[in-house]
Amino acid sequence: MSWMRLLFERNGGWMPHKTQVHLPTSSSKKLFYIRMLKELEDDLGIKKEDNISYEYFTEIWRQHLPEFVIPKKQEFVKCNICVQLREDLARAKTAMERGEIKDLIDKHVQQVEIERRVYHNTREQARTESDEVMCVIQDGMDQAKTSIPHLVEPDKLTALLARIRLHLTGNIIHTNVPGGKIVPAYLDVLNFPHDSNLSMNLLLQSLVDNKVRLSRRLFAQMDNCYRENKIDTCCLWAIFLLS
Repeated sequence: MSWMRLLFERNGGWMPHKTQVHLPTSSSKKLFYIRMLKELEDDLGIKKEDNISYEYFTEIWRQHLPEFVIPKKQEFVKCNICVQLREDLARAKTAMERGEIKDLIDKHVQQVEIERRVYHNTREQARTESDEVMCVIQDGMDQAKTSIPHLVEPDKLTALLARIRLHLTGNIIHTNVPGGKIVPAYLDVLNFPHDSNLSMNLLLQSLVDNKVRLSRRLFAQMDNCYRENKIDTCCLWAIFLLS
């Protein structure tokens, strides 16, 4: 259970509107079980035949860790790599092809786990060593959920009516404050191009508003895009304007 919880927390996405943690869609209970057997054998010397069965593994998951789920249908945008790998696995015709795709899935899950671990470790460092590190993560909300008016129960009369498109971008600043974070949010009605300039300005606005909490190092995490190159652009402007 400890192994399962630690792995699930490192790989899962915590839902903001329900008590669930969504695991990667490319994963499966069988793949997690196979990984458990391998890691416990490599790290603790527990041989596969001495470990619990797959049926008992799934029973422990169902009874004691029900908040961790592999969603069949996600409420948020899925990772395109997860979707592609799952489609490739469904189309695979030979055991060799399935084995190769499962290896790719395992490597992808491990990459996501490493990225999450780096963020979590830096977040904790920013909370305990705020003079040394400030950690900021930025993301925009799904526009389909922010158009106004937003009806709880849409009906046929209103489903096709035009709505005001409203975009929400949120920053989470991890630092030494009560609760460990500051959460500024920025709204626009798509009156600005949504490119690296917008991401840069929102990041800088957050830093200016919290300039008394600036530290020696800034760790910024955001969804990158090869067309916009957000990460490099934002970091270069932050260095230039705050130096």
